[in-house]
Formats: sequence, C-alpha cells, structure tokens
Amino acid sequence: MFRVANPVATFWSASEMLTWLGEEEAAKKMMDAVEAVTERGIATRDLGGSAGTKEVTDAVCQELEKVYGIVPVEKA
Repeated sequence: MFRVANPVATFWSASEMLTWLGEEEAAKKMMDAVEAVTERGIATRDLGGSAGTKEVTDAVCQELEKVYGIVPVEKA
C-alpha cells in the first residue's frame, strides 16, 4: 500500500470540468503543466516516481506560475 493520493487524477478532472465550462484554454494550460511535471519524472510512487502528493501538487502549481504567470489562490 502506497498511502499516497495521486493528484494527477484531480488535475485531470479539473481540466475536464474547465473544458465542460467552456474554458478550453485554461484546461489545456493545466494539462500542459501536469505533462511537463510528469515528463521531468516528478510523480507519486504509484506512477513510478518518488514524490509525495504535496510535492507533485506544488510542482504543477509552480509550473503554472512559471509558464503562464498563474498564481495559486493561496498565494494571491
């Protein structure tokens, strides 16, 4: 048992919701950030990585901030 929640599925679901709401550009940015992070090998153990839930989430948020200037709500 890994005892880790994989945040990628949550990001993916949020992206689908954004698409459904007509926010295709925002959905694409989110998935691009997730893909960039996982391509660098940042993933939870269930996906073959060594990062925890928080580390993956933080990496995706940092990617969104770096590439698109999108600041997470808690930092705003």
